[in-house]
Amino acid sequence: MTRHVWTCRGRLTSFSSSCTPRSDTTEQKRAFFKHVANGLHDRLGVRREDVFINIVIEADENWSFGKGQPWI
Repeated sequence: MTRHVWTCRGRLTSFSSSCTPRSDTTEQKRAFFKHVANGLHDRLGVRREDVFINIVIEADENWSFGKGQPWI
């Protein structure tokens, strides 16, 4: 599944929001959280405890990727 991730890095914290049309399992979400926190830490020096992640799950009919057509 493709995820769209926007990350804003501040002086002390990092926030990441992931929007997805489908829900992953709890295990997949935990792996994703860890992957993002470790990646920001390894690449940018952000402390893992300063990474906040929010996953927003939307139904397919709430998405449109162009031409005014719903993605269903």
